[in-house]
Amino acid sequence: MSARMFSGTCAAHSRGVLSKRGRRSAPPTIEGSDMNGTAPAAVGLCLLLVYGGASSAPDYSKRAQALEPAIQARLIGKWTNPVDSLVIEISSVDLASGQIRGKVSPTTGPAAGNEHELIGWVNAGPPINGKFDTVIPVTFSTTLYEYGTLPAWAGYLREDKLVTMHYLVWPTRPYPWDHISAFQETWTRLPGSSAAPAQ
Repeated sequence: MSARMFSGTCAAHSRGVLSKRGRRSAPPTIEGSDMNGTAPAAVGLCLLLVYGGASSAPDYSKRAQALEPAIQARLIGKWTNPVDSLVIEISSVDLASGQIRGKVSPTTGPAAGNEHELIGWVNAGPPINGKFDTVIPVTFSTTLYEYGTLPAWAGYLREDKLVTMHYLVWPTRPYPWDHISAFQETWTRLPGSSAAPAQ
């Protein structure tokens, strides 16, 4: 039975059957029980069979290029930018998945002194015939719950700088078209923050 047919069958059993006269009959029972018995379990099983098999772990062996330990060493540490004076600290880089973890520490405003979780991704691709410019793609984001905003950064690591576009989503703005601000930020490592030489 296809997933679509199975899904339709599950839906019909969970909401009852429409008779030819347009009246809905009670949902069918399973082994003589009613909806307070095993029928909800059958609906749950239907959902599990239809949607449960769709999720599987990513196959990172298909990565365009393996992430090297040098990338990890280049990213871990504290970074800041002159635009909004945030300090981010990248504390871990998973070389299998590319997941970045750390914290964001605002230095001004209502969020100053509060640490916020930082999560992101790093990726890599092989150089193409030595003719194309190659960088290390990086993204990261957090929640500034004191403002209700969601900031996200997308960009790249080149030498000792993170060059990013900063997208800031606002919950409340004067105009409908004004909920996403975008601007460029270049992050540099804070003095004393460990770093491996750029490769």
